[in-house]
Amino acid sequence: MPVKLLEVRNFRSFRHISLELGQFHLVIGSNASGKTNFIQAFKFLRDISLQGLNNAVSLQGGADFIRNVYSRSDAPVEFLLDYDLEEQVPFYVGLKGNVPVFLSTHKVRYHLILIFTENGSDIIVDSEDLILTGSICPEGENLKDEEIIGSLNIHRKGASLTANLNHSGKAVTPFKDFFICVPRSSKLSPKETLLFSETDIPGIPRIDRIFGKIKFFELDPRIQKSALPLIGRTELEEDTRNLALVLRNILHDPDRKKVFFNLLLNMLPFITDIEVENYMDIALFVKIREIYGNKNYLPSFLISDGTLNVIAIIIALYFDNSPVVLFEEPEKGIYPLLFGSLLDMFKEVRERRQILITTHHPEMLKRANIDEILMIGRDKDGFSIITRPADKLSVRSFIEHEIGIDELFLQDLLGRE
Repeated sequence: MPVKLLEVRNFRSFRHISLELGQFHLVIGSNASGKTNFIQAFKFLRDISLQGLNNAVSLQGGADFIRNVYSRSDAPVEFLLDYDLEEQVPFYVGLKGNVPVFLSTHKVRYHLILIFTENGSDIIVDSEDLILTGSICPEGENLKDEEIIGSLNIHRKGASLTANLNHSGKAVTPFKDFFICVPRSSKLSPKETLLFSETDIPGIPRIDRIFGKIKFFELDPRIQKSALPLIGRTELEEDTRNLALVLRNILHDPDRKKVFFNLLLNMLPFITDIEVENYMDIALFVKIREIYGNKNYLPSFLISDGTLNVIAIIIALYFDNSPVVLFEEPEKGIYPLLFGSLLDMFKEVRERRQILITTHHPEMLKRANIDEILMIGRDKDGFSIITRPADKLSVRSFIEHEIGIDELFLQDLLGRE
């Protein structure tokens, strides 16, 4: 599982949460409970790694919208994230003599503390800790018989950096004359992070390619209905604005087209064909043909919102390689009788991808396991808190007496002690 632990302090509506995560979760809660803020915690870290702290803060609405409004004005904003890589990633960590040494990383821990300037109008980095864990090996050497497990620990306070390479294994002195290639000071400004820096610092692993793979889909059929310019990204955008372009590429590949169409028929059996039309070499739009009536195709602006959302969800789940995917209310516009099939698709891909979904709909909970549900609410002081209904004895008792999770949700009993 990619994200194993998320800990947050004083971010938006949260005072403090520490949450261990599995491969699949449904996130529920009343309006204004903090579901979107939970999603935004992931997005904020992702945006820092891809665009830097300044842009990430701006995308949140500015410094005023980062800090919890009920916290002290001098309270730092803090994030701790444990991330398991889906495959080992080699990072250059130093030299053994003249030979480069690599750490084949399979676990990452990142700890970030942000503070506000005196007037409270801006936010800067106070400290960072980056811990990479994996197998240590000099270039060109094979240490399978004497594997060295180690971790590179980088601590940053202001512009000062310290680094240590810890190791364990059969080798007593694994690296004689080993030099860790991390400087003791840097040119990092208070607005730069180890996740994203304008200046490459030797020895600082570029982990933007790790956190940068997290995706957040908020489906918008109004955009999907519009004609799309021919030029665009080949990966599905988070608002799915380039749906027609991505779908065209899938349909051009016979094998991928077969997989896609089988998935689509399982959800929407009334569709007999789907194409992407090139309009005068200036725009693309999706069109479908149905079993009803004549053989004419319906253009995207006549296709239902739910149909377009189903198409987008199939592409996001089966034709995108992001290891962590978050959806905001993906059931919008979809007929409730299809929710079972929709949830089956989410659960099918969870073996290879981590899926988190926010929802308000009780029908989405019918096929869910109680252990997969996270419930967000507000405490007496107004802070958002996250609980697991599965941990509550009363909820377990209701389920043992064959009361459905959806019914408990409608009766507001999932949060009861």
